[in-house]
Amino acid sequence: MAINPESIKNITQEAYTALKGKALGGVSKESAQNAISEAVNKAVRLGEEAVGRVQQEMQALRGKTAQEIADITSQKDAFVFQARQDAAKQVEQAQQKAAEAVKQAKATKSAEKILPNGHKEVRSVNKNGAVMVKEYNEAGQLLRANVTTLDGTIRRTSYNPVTGEPLKTFTNTSGKDMLIEYKAYGQHKVSQVNNKKVKPQKPTLVSQTRPEYVKSQWSGENGQTFDRIYSDGSKETIKRFTSDSNRQPVRTELERFDANGNRVYDKIVWEDSKSLREHIYKENKIISKESCSAKGHEYTSYNETVYDPNTNSRVVVKSKYTRDGVTTTYKALKDEFGLYTGRYKAKTVYHDGSGKKPEIAEVANNQVRYI
Repeated sequence: MAINPESIKNITQEAYTALKGKALGGVSKESAQNAISEAVNKAVRLGEEAVGRVQQEMQALRGKTAQEIADITSQKDAFVFQARQDAAKQVEQAQQKAAEAVKQAKATKSAEKILPNGHKEVRSVNKNGAVMVKEYNEAGQLLRANVTTLDGTIRRTSYNPVTGEPLKTFTNTSGKDMLIEYKAYGQHKVSQVNNKKVKPQKPTLVSQTRPEYVKSQWSGENGQTFDRIYSDGSKETIKRFTSDSNRQPVRTELERFDANGNRVYDKIVWEDSKSLREHIYKENKIISKESCSAKGHEYTSYNETVYDPNTNSRVVVKSKYTRDGVTTTYKALKDEFGLYTGRYKAKTVYHDGSGKKPEIAEVANNQVRYI
């Protein structure tokens, strides 16, 4: 360390720190002596170090010519200059890396995943902390986009996957819950809504195929079939059969599929007998309903079927049949291991005013009246 005003200031500060105050003010004589002694010793050490460096440099220059001394001084100056240049370059590189890191931190980040229904979800976060979640169907068509800003406001928009045009947008960015409904020719309707009462949007019809002629595989009747495509990627296939003699409607069949092509519902309506049969498909469950309103043949039937992994087959777990004022319900029984036994608890209720009491019995599988 060279002896300069800063060095002297440091010595003084260290000496001041060594002073110990008395209880009634001032400093003790002993601490003052120690502080002075420490300051003197520190000054002596600095002086000796400075003299030593000068002696080393003089020893290195002893016997050198004026030109050699000039060359050594020039080399030393060049070394100092290069060291300073290298240090400046390192500082510049560090600043560039820091700037790049900040840029990367502020850049939009995104992640993708496949949803259970086969759709793709893309989640992005921009430099302002806003989160955007987009959902695409398997064909890559945009279905919906949700944006949540850092302050918690949201904007949810659903799209027509065929045209790519927005259908509806819910937002509360203005402080109020607003619903924007997009109409044709760039028109739109804005209304204030209660967010708690906003229901999931019902898919809208996007397109319909041209009718094609078809023949029933099991009755031989002639008919027409066409598909209806909806905004959520789902599809309905409708078949309408007519009588060969008078071309009057005989039967209408409808099948509904989700965006992944899985059948979720089907229905058959017979025009002549006024009867209806429908099935609702829910994951591991099938709900079957059948009814007839033709005079003298009125009845209703309900079945609930599930897949039993223990037997690798389907089991009717609930059934209900009503006809001629009598309703019978069946419930599948299980044993102590939770396995279906193939037997049912049956309960029969009479509605015809006969005065009969309900009947309860246990019956075998082949005695259950189901469709």
